[in-house]
Amino acid sequence: MSAQHMNAFTKSQASYPRLGAECTHRVHLIIRDISMKWHEKRSVPLPSVILFCISVANWLLSLFSFFLSTWMMPRDSGAFLAAGNTQSCTAQVFISTLTMAASQTYYTVSL
Repeated sequence: MSAQHMNAFTKSQASYPRLGAECTHRVHLIIRDISMKWHEKRSVPLPSVILFCISVANWLLSLFSFFLSTWMMPRDSGAFLAAGNTQSCTAQVFISTLTMAASQTYYTVSL
């Protein structure tokens, strides 16, 4: 492949996770529905609470892992759209790992 084709391929690989993350942000409908029930002080069953926790954890995971994928990387890394630094990259990995562990824990509890 030529350098121009390789550069376009790298850009498409870096942009692809952001498209999927946009779709997963639809989770806000579940979060909004359960939040409205709590706001109205209606009884919320335990499965709905677990679903709420799973939805919040998955939303945060998609935000930090997929939507902000290369933006948090250090500028000198050479990644497409890299605009962060080492600290932002480390924070992104920490939050992604934490939300993935929370999401898996909530899935286990729901079983």
